[in-house]
Amino acid sequence: MLFRSGEYKAMLTGFAQPPQPQGPFDIGNGKSTAVEFRNPFDKATEFTLQIDHPCFSVPMRSQMIDPQKTVAINVSFKSDKVQCGRLIVSCKQVSTPWVFYLKGTM
Repeated sequence: MLFRSGEYKAMLTGFAQPPQPQGPFDIGNGKSTAVEFRNPFDKATEFTLQIDHPCFSVPMRSQMIDPQKTVAINVSFKSDKVQCGRLIVSCKQVSTPWVFYLKGTM
Protein backbone atom coordinates (compact mmCIF):
# COMPACT_ATOMS: atom_id res chain seq x y z
CA MET A 1 0.00 0.00 0.00
CA LEU A 2 1.09 3.47 -0.75
CA PHE A 3 0.32 6.16 1.82
CA ARG A 4 1.05 9.78 1.23
CA SER A 5 0.78 12.34 3.89
CA GLY A 6 1.15 16.03 3.81
CA GLU A 7 -0.79 19.17 3.21
CA TYR A 8 -2.34 19.89 -0.16
CA LYS A 9 -3.33 23.43 -1.08
CA ALA A 10 -5.45 24.63 -3.97
CA MET A 11 -6.64 28.12 -4.82
CA LEU A 12 -10.41 28.44 -5.08
CA THR A 13 -12.10 31.26 -6.88
CA GLY A 14 -15.73 32.10 -6.25
CA PHE A 15 -18.22 34.32 -8.03
CA ALA A 16 -21.33 35.80 -6.49
CA GLN A 17 -23.97 37.83 -8.25
CA PRO A 18 -25.86 40.63 -6.55
CA PRO A 19 -29.55 39.99 -5.78
CA GLN A 20 -31.62 39.91 -8.98
CA PRO A 21 -35.03 41.66 -9.32
CA GLN A 22 -38.09 39.42 -9.11
CA GLY A 23 -41.73 39.74 -10.10
CA PRO A 24 -44.03 41.32 -10.90
CA PHE A 25 -46.28 40.08 -8.11
CA ASP A 26 -49.96 40.71 -8.94
CA ILE A 27 -52.06 42.08 -6.08
CA GLY A 28 -55.79 42.67 -6.37
CA ASN A 29 -57.36 45.90 -5.14
CA GLY A 30 -58.04 45.72 -1.39
CA LYS A 31 -56.10 42.46 -1.10
CA SER A 32 -52.60 41.35 -0.17
CA THR A 33 -50.09 38.82 -1.40
CA ALA A 34 -47.15 37.09 0.22
CA VAL A 35 -43.68 37.75 -1.18
CA GLU A 36 -41.28 35.00 -0.12
CA PHE A 37 -37.89 36.24 1.12
CA ARG A 38 -35.00 34.12 2.40
CA ASN A 39 -32.19 35.24 4.70
CA PRO A 40 -29.06 34.03 2.89
CA PHE A 41 -26.74 34.68 5.84
CA ASP A 42 -25.56 32.32 8.59
CA LYS A 43 -26.64 34.73 11.35
CA ALA A 44 -29.94 36.31 12.29
CA THR A 45 -30.13 39.57 10.33
CA GLU A 46 -32.35 42.63 10.43
CA PHE A 47 -33.78 43.58 7.04
CA THR A 48 -35.38 46.92 6.16
CA LEU A 49 -38.57 46.83 4.08
CA GLN A 50 -39.46 49.80 1.86
CA ILE A 51 -42.23 50.42 -0.65
CA ASP A 52 -41.75 53.09 -3.32
CA HIS A 53 -45.46 53.74 -4.08
CA PRO A 54 -48.07 54.87 -1.52
CA CYS A 55 -50.80 52.51 -2.87
CA PHE A 56 -48.81 49.52 -1.58
CA SER A 57 -48.05 48.82 2.07
CA VAL A 58 -46.29 46.34 4.34
CA PRO A 59 -47.17 45.75 8.01
CA MET A 60 -43.68 46.59 9.33
CA ARG A 61 -40.64 48.62 8.28
CA SER A 62 -38.03 46.10 9.41
CA GLN A 63 -37.89 42.43 10.31
CA MET A 64 -35.33 40.22 12.05
CA ILE A 65 -35.01 36.95 10.12
CA ASP A 66 -33.29 33.84 11.45
CA PRO A 67 -30.38 32.40 9.42
CA GLN A 68 -31.30 30.51 6.23
CA LYS A 69 -35.04 30.96 6.96
CA THR A 70 -37.74 31.98 4.49
CA VAL A 71 -40.48 34.38 5.55
CA ALA A 72 -43.59 35.67 3.83
CA ILE A 73 -43.74 39.45 3.54
CA ASN A 74 -47.37 40.49 3.13
CA VAL A 75 -47.82 43.37 0.70
CA SER A 76 -51.24 45.07 0.44
CA PHE A 77 -52.65 47.18 -2.40
CA LYS A 78 -55.43 49.75 -2.38
CA SER A 79 -56.18 52.12 -5.26
CA ASP A 80 -58.84 53.08 -7.78
CA LYS A 81 -56.60 52.23 -10.78
CA VAL A 82 -53.80 49.88 -11.83
CA GLN A 83 -50.48 50.86 -10.22
CA CYS A 84 -46.94 49.53 -10.22
CA GLY A 85 -44.35 49.73 -7.46
CA ARG A 86 -41.43 47.99 -5.81
CA LEU A 87 -40.74 46.27 -2.52
CA ILE A 88 -37.11 46.96 -1.62
CA VAL A 89 -35.47 44.74 1.01
CA SER A 90 -32.06 45.82 2.27
CA CYS A 91 -29.59 45.18 5.08
CA LYS A 92 -26.25 46.57 6.23
CA GLN A 93 -24.26 43.53 5.03
CA VAL A 94 -25.15 43.96 1.32
CA SER A 95 -24.77 47.10 -0.80
CA THR A 96 -27.31 45.99 -3.44
CA PRO A 97 -30.91 45.54 -2.19
CA TRP A 98 -33.36 42.82 -3.18
CA VAL A 99 -36.05 44.27 -5.45
CA PHE A 100 -39.52 42.76 -5.93
CA TYR A 101 -41.72 44.38 -8.59
CA LEU A 102 -45.38 44.81 -7.65
CA LYS A 103 -48.43 45.25 -9.86
CA GLY A 104 -51.70 46.35 -8.33
CA THR A 105 -54.69 45.23 -10.39
CA MET A 106 -58.40 46.00 -10.31
